[in-house]
Amino acid sequence: MDQKTVWVLRAEKENDPYKKAFFEGGYEPLFLEVLSFEYVNQGGLAERLKRPAEYSGLVLTSQNAVTAISSTVDLGLLSREQLVAGWSSVPVYAVGGATASAVRAIGLDCVGEESGQADILSDFIVSHHQEGTRHDDVPPKRPLLFPCGNLRRDALPEKLKASGFSLEEIVCYNTCVAKDFTLKMSELCKEKGNPQWIVFFSPSGVNHSLKVIDPHLLSRTKICAFGPSTSGALTSAGVAVHVAFSSPYQPQRLAALLADHDDSS
Repeated sequence: MDQKTVWVLRAEKENDPYKKAFFEGGYEPLFLEVLSFEYVNQGGLAERLKRPAEYSGLVLTSQNAVTAISSTVDLGLLSREQLVAGWSSVPVYAVGGATASAVRAIGLDCVGEESGQADILSDFIVSHHQEGTRHDDVPPKRPLLFPCGNLRRDALPEKLKASGFSLEEIVCYNTCVAKDFTLKMSELCKEKGNPQWIVFFSPSGVNHSLKVIDPHLLSRTKICAFGPSTSGALTSAGVAVHVAFSSPYQPQRLAALLADHDDSS
């Protein structure tokens, strides 16, 4: 086999930078979509988004939550003008660069992206309100609006509530296993053999994929985890992580890290 194969456990995007980076690094990336998403409660979400004055902020911890907001506009439940004008005077908090980019793509400004993970974002939200650095006219006694998925983690809500903040959650998407994941994985094994690397991108992806990936395959494969939460999910499941990575906009760096590990092992 001329090129080492890497299972990239997420959907392949148009002009995907990881595909290019892996090929240039001597790897053949094989994209496997682990998760699918069903958007729900769109009417309820739209009604809340129409009332920004009732909230002290909007908390977004995933690109899917941003997609859910965008879908309310696409469905005609809320106009983009309403969305942008209404939330321009209320802080929007986004975790990580990818989510922040998605927020800006729908016309909203946001803060907190440098936090990188949800529990650190909660600390940022608390200090942001206490300092009144940008929105000192927003009283923290109003709840934060938190559109989230059915598998959202507890760290952010618990830390915010412990600091006296109230949180109004609305589940706006459900996460489930992509219907053809098991079949495609089996076909790849037959066609390409076992991969040299598997790259995991989210705790949900870890939890769902480990139910169907052969443990013997995992024990013979090097594992890369994207972000501390993903790494923690793998470690908790007893899976050794060989490379942990946390820079979403540096695909060349990720490919180089895998190559460095291969060269040293």
